[in-house]
Amino acid sequence: MAKNEMSVVEEAKAEQNASVQTESVSQIMKAIEATEALAAMDGTENAADEEKKIEIPKIYVVRRRYTNKSDGKQYWEYILPAVFRGSISEVHFKASDRSGYEALEKLFSDGVKKVELQFREERQTDDYGGVRKYMVYEVVAKDETGFEWRFPLKTQRQSDKAVMENYIRLLRFEAEKARA
Repeated sequence: MAKNEMSVVEEAKAEQNASVQTESVSQIMKAIEATEALAAMDGTENAADEEKKIEIPKIYVVRRRYTNKSDGKQYWEYILPAVFRGSISEVHFKASDRSGYEALEKLFSDGVKKVELQFREERQTDDYGGVRKYMVYEVVAKDETGFEWRFPLKTQRQSDKAVMENYIRLLRFEAEKARA
């Protein structure tokens, strides 16, 4: 009988271990389901965030003729009138290289007075994992065939860069305020 009593005790322990394992498995399954549900919710929140993306009004670059003081020649300058602390400031842009000015001349040909400026923030990662953020500016124009031409621009001075970044932030702030 001692063997039977031992086997009964062992069987009871085995059943108890099996029920504990079943409970553990069911808890693991519940955790997996909860994780999947959270992941699904994260995807919908990201989609909702994309839908809620703030639309700011279009901004335009204009060109203006100026006379260089040193040689007396006339050149074109490319500016964006921007609001800075309640007054209008001019952000001066330049082409990314010498031949870029020829491309800008072609965009402004045929009596075009202003060209849309588009911008986006880009990130660059170095070898050590450091992230550098910077703005990319492009003028965009469509020709008579509907093709969209894009040419990169740079701010002329550091102060122009600061005014432009603040102007973009102001436009986003105003758009958020208008939405709310």
